[in-house]
Amino acid sequence: MMWILMLSVIAVTCSLSQVTSLTGIVCPKRRSRYVTRYQYVSQAYQSRYTTSCGVFGWWRCTRWRTRYRSQRVSYVALEYYYINVCCSGWRIGPTPGKCGIHNLLPKLVSCPNDKIVTGARKTPLTRVTWNAPKFREPHNFHLTILSTYGREWANLPWGSTTVTYTATSQNNNMQTTCTFHIRVNPPEPLPEIGFNTMVGKKILYLTDKRPVTVVCRADHGIPAMILKWLIDGQYVTNGTRYDTKPNGFEAYIDAMNVLTFLPGKEQHNKTLLCQGSRPGESSYYDSVHLSITYELGPLLDFCPADLNITTSERFVTLSWPWPRFTEPKGEDLFIKASVPSNDSQEFGWGTNAIQYIAENPRTKKAKECVFHRNVWPHTCNSSLDAPVMGAMVCGKWDTFKMVVCQGFCHQSRDVLPQDKVPQYWVCGATGYWFPKMDIFGCLAKKDVLLSADRLDDHSRYFTGNCTEPSVKKSLSDTYMQMFKSSPFSSLCNHGQCYPTKVDVKCGYQ
Repeated sequence: MMWILMLSVIAVTCSLSQVTSLTGIVCPKRRSRYVTRYQYVSQAYQSRYTTSCGVFGWWRCTRWRTRYRSQRVSYVALEYYYINVCCSGWRIGPTPGKCGIHNLLPKLVSCPNDKIVTGARKTPLTRVTWNAPKFREPHNFHLTILSTYGREWANLPWGSTTVTYTATSQNNNMQTTCTFHIRVNPPEPLPEIGFNTMVGKKILYLTDKRPVTVVCRADHGIPAMILKWLIDGQYVTNGTRYDTKPNGFEAYIDAMNVLTFLPGKEQHNKTLLCQGSRPGESSYYDSVHLSITYELGPLLDFCPADLNITTSERFVTLSWPWPRFTEPKGEDLFIKASVPSNDSQEFGWGTNAIQYIAENPRTKKAKECVFHRNVWPHTCNSSLDAPVMGAMVCGKWDTFKMVVCQGFCHQSRDVLPQDKVPQYWVCGATGYWFPKMDIFGCLAKKDVLLSADRLDDHSRYFTGNCTEPSVKKSLSDTYMQMFKSSPFSSLCNHGQCYPTKVDVKCGYQ
């Protein structure tokens, strides 16, 4: 009856295996299946034999004894296994069977604002410089950046010029552009007052508060001319400033015939009189009415604060309130943003800068609002303890912020028969370990000649004292060698397989 029961045993066990049909940036996905397995069991049975008995041993008596024999039996096991699928945001290519192409555009970190400069005098071209825009490839692949001029300066003619930078990811050939405009205005002629010539009304609109210089020139045919200035009927003597009232103009003489106004109120009207005279002769006069208006740019009333988000999702959609700008004169503003959507966007892990620029189309004055939406994964809730008479070796990889650990035993020790030690422990963006952190120790003494290794790989046994630097380096090298041939090898691609990313923790020796 026992034999029949042993043949009909159906056991449900769990095991883990990895299917690596897909490589590259892959994530494991668990599947299950039933498989038939076999094992040998020991069976007891009774064996009959005879011995001599009775008087003088003339009789034969029957005896029974218990004997054992080995028999193979089958059972059904529930097996869990993993298949590799492309992680979120990745697709297969350019190599068949490998997830190596992501679907993100290069990030535009900063782009220069439009620029207005005044052209140089006595030359048709003006040298203009600017700061190079900054791009970032989301997964640190190489970017090819091409620009209109191939450098951060150019000799530009008067007028408007468009400068474009294009960043192309070598991973997916997707492009992001930065475009800005440079306007070179002709140099403004100095308002001049010439003797015996009425210049008339002068109106200046200035887009920033800078001094205004007025020059009075005498005819070349009048030698030894002495020049004096009158502003609204008051003389301005050399070295003396005129009108030092708050929010008013300040005017002073740079040279005998040059008068400079310092900026004050937004708009001023002044009547200037240039007087020239020579000893023994009557004075020469000429006047001009000068109107100066300073144009102020947009004002920033509200800009969202920076925000840090912690999530296990590789990408998360975030929203924010709109920045608020006002124009002092009530004119329309043109607002452009560095993100496609006005109030929400999908972000991956990292630091993400969001930029809004409000510009007055007439004056070209602009105001900027920059804030950040920083997205970070969870950190692992705790670290794995090293086993007694063993070591725990862990690699911390930037890709998907994953930590992969592997246990080792000293060559004279092994794990207990009832301990099931997985090949790897993995902790990702969720902050939890898989499988769960089952503590084990290398507590069983090992007979090197007779005992089989209970860990899945002979390389997971080391010699020497774990605390010695040479032993730690050997453990680190063994871990890296096994890791590069494991299903997780893609985590340290793109030049990230550095020894500094591997940590060796020794247990009680």
